[in-house]
Amino acid sequence: MASYEFSRYDNPERVKREFVRVDDFIFLNYEKIPGKDMASAKKRLKTLRVSTRAFNEDNFNKLSYLAREREDPILSCLVKTLERFEQKLDKITAILTESTVGQFDFSKSLTPVNISGSGIRFPATEQMEENDNLLIEMSLPSTTVAPIHLIGTVVRCENIQVAEGMPYRLAIKYADIDELDRETIIQHVFKVQREHLRASKVIGQSIERE
Repeated sequence: MASYEFSRYDNPERVKREFVRVDDFIFLNYEKIPGKDMASAKKRLKTLRVSTRAFNEDNFNKLSYLAREREDPILSCLVKTLERFEQKLDKITAILTESTVGQFDFSKSLTPVNISGSGIRFPATEQMEENDNLLIEMSLPSTTVAPIHLIGTVVRCENIQVAEGMPYRLAIKYADIDELDRETIIQHVFKVQREHLRASKVIGQSIERE
């Protein structure tokens, strides 16, 4: 982990990558942090991160890749078992921290978001004030790693209904995020971008044929 700790601003190209945005649908959960409870929230964030890192992300990604490449049923079974194990750890952590974050209900609808490596916009039921802080949990459909946990700060709250029953849209900047998690989000953004470009190309070719 220590080798990954570096200033993001030492590399201008990396900073540019952080601000590439894409519209997407993800599993999202969040809760407002009381104004005087930041120290407690940071402690809970640390606990959540530890619980979701019971198995190293890099090793997990390598294992998932090998399972796909080799079409190995044993490796595939192991990956699924580890995913279930991570989910159970999340539930245990949620109970210990008495938090709704960590209790994903994956049967619920995905949340429409605009996401980048530096921040996220999403619809909300509750109005927030600028500089309010949120404990956020997100799960990206394109990844096999455990949910990402971070603290975000509200930079804008718009009275724009972008989803039924959600009259507000929050613009959030990441205030406390692990750099490995940021990189996971960036890779996800680029993956979704490529998928959008491929889809646009297919549609364009279909129109030309007509």
